[in-house]
Amino acid sequence: MSGFVASISGHPAPEVPQALAGMCGRMAYRGDIETSVSFSDRCAVVARHRDDACYKVSVHHNRMYAIVFDGFIANADELASRAGSTANADIAETVLNGFIRHGDDWFAEIAGSFAVAIFDLESGDVVLVRDRFAHRPMYYSTHGATWIATEIKALLDAPGFSTELNDANLSHSIGYGFTAGPATLFKNVFKVLPGFVLRLSADGDPRFHDYVRPDVQCRSNLTLEDAKSFMAENLRENVARFLNACPDTGIFLSGGVDSAILSSIGSDLTNGSIRTFGFGAEAWERDESTDAQRLADGLGVSFSKTKISPDHDLLDSLRKNVICLEDPTRFENAVALQTTVQLAAQHCKGILTGEGADYLLGEREHAVSARLQQVLRIPPPVRSLLRMLPLRHLGIAKLSALANFLDWKSLRDYGQKTTANCSDLVANSPHPPLNDIVPLLSDKAKTYPIEAQFTFMTMREAVHCWIERFEKILAAHGLECFHPFQTNDILQFAMEMPGHLRND
Repeated sequence: MSGFVASISGHPAPEVPQALAGMCGRMAYRGDIETSVSFSDRCAVVARHRDDACYKVSVHHNRMYAIVFDGFIANADELASRAGSTANADIAETVLNGFIRHGDDWFAEIAGSFAVAIFDLESGDVVLVRDRFAHRPMYYSTHGATWIATEIKALLDAPGFSTELNDANLSHSIGYGFTAGPATLFKNVFKVLPGFVLRLSADGDPRFHDYVRPDVQCRSNLTLEDAKSFMAENLRENVARFLNACPDTGIFLSGGVDSAILSSIGSDLTNGSIRTFGFGAEAWERDESTDAQRLADGLGVSFSKTKISPDHDLLDSLRKNVICLEDPTRFENAVALQTTVQLAAQHCKGILTGEGADYLLGEREHAVSARLQQVLRIPPPVRSLLRMLPLRHLGIAKLSALANFLDWKSLRDYGQKTTANCSDLVANSPHPPLNDIVPLLSDKAKTYPIEAQFTFMTMREAVHCWIERFEKILAAHGLECFHPFQTNDILQFAMEMPGHLRND
């Protein structure tokens, strides 16, 4: 793994590099190699990575701008050409050149996972950007100076930082399962939203701009065979790319179809030498480890599992997870995931997961969107009448389920109540709603496929919370985390695919 801390202030600050070095020490698990770069007497960065890490922090600067890039780019050659970079330019230089040429829209062209900080060395303004899938974390604080870090724990060591809990967001975290919008559980720490460009001026409020603009036409003539062919080729290409970047990579195998497909591809690419990992639990109805073992045996790959039992030290595991996640949220598999990660870290340096595939391709979420579509076709007066009836108390499952949908007047309303986004419900919030694009999609409900609206909304508002949890727990144990389903190409394909093909 890799990570960085950076700062820019409105006046000369010779103490900043030393302060950053201390802050970066809180991220020691990200590697032993520490690199410090001072761009000016007001701006500096300290980065960490392992000596064998497949992704390292890239830094570049000229007389006007400095940039820090953490992550990787899958289409680097294409971007270098469009940015006007030389053939041997590093990632940071290519991204900066493209940003200067094309502005905010440039980030929509990047395929990969990244956290980017761009500093205007004259004005002190900062531009912060994350990839649309939230693979790489990034946080900021503006007390005294602008401080940026890929971990909250580093910001807590910034000079003069006052650790105060955000009580309002604590209730959001408990009630909804994750903290809403850009806020965290700390009053003075904010997260950079995935898919947005955030501008921090030296003396002004943060300004957001959404760089993800889906352009979708439902491909109603798409056949199942064409869909299968696309997914097979794209996933194979993604798995191969990750294995080339980090050959010593294993797979989380749950027994479900997503991880089974990745294991099949991984077995084929490595001649059966890839390792798979999973977990089970005593008297747990969702224990899939038997299925996972059967799948591994069928593919001829090794399978190792941890088993959670009443004898397991759950309190110690919870404590470690709080440290890993920093911004604790309701995560039902956190303990099991952490123990599995500890096992995998003894054998691998990277892990492939099928995380997020359900939201893109699965039946569960899109069955919900189909029910919503049916309800929205009911004339409003009829819906109002049905809302007055005690449907939830009639003991009929279908009517009870219908009652949950009757309160949703639009897809926007659905997004607010289902994906737990409440940042735009906070009075006088300086931050925009996460789903500000949903009303635009809802207005086109007759021509824009509702499955695609749902896909975009859940990827924007819900999936990134799961991805962040996976990434942080793995990072804390020195593992890279790869998500072959989370790519621009597959997201675009999922938004064009007719709903009836998804679960097939």
